[in-house]
Amino acid sequence: MIRLEVRLEEGLKATNQRIDATNQRIDDALKAVNQRFDSVNERFDSVNQRFDSVNQRIDDLRGLIYVMISVTVSGMLFIVGFALWDRRTILAPLAKTTKELEAHTEKLTLAIKAKAEKDPELKEALKHAGLL
Repeated sequence: MIRLEVRLEEGLKATNQRIDATNQRIDDALKAVNQRFDSVNERFDSVNQRFDSVNQRIDDLRGLIYVMISVTVSGMLFIVGFALWDRRTILAPLAKTTKELEAHTEKLTLAIKAKAEKDPELKEALKHAGLL
């Protein structure tokens, strides 16, 4: 019986050793799987960080584009305003000069017509030119 007990104990020890070895392999495999999951999670975190970085850059570029568009529109409005102001400042003296020339021309026309009443040659020339 003692032999049987010894054999049973040896068998039980051998079985326990196999179970312990199997448990150790399972634990090692689980550790390896956990390490892989941790590695994958780190990669996902890295990718998320890259996406956040790209999103930040896009937001910065969007802000820069808004500023550039605002500056361009402001510049265009300034140019239009300057052109209108410049046109008014240039046209005012021209209008004054034109009115003075019209008045002077009218006076000359009246003087020539008065002279044409006394000079038949001048009267004929003015009729021929369509001024009488």
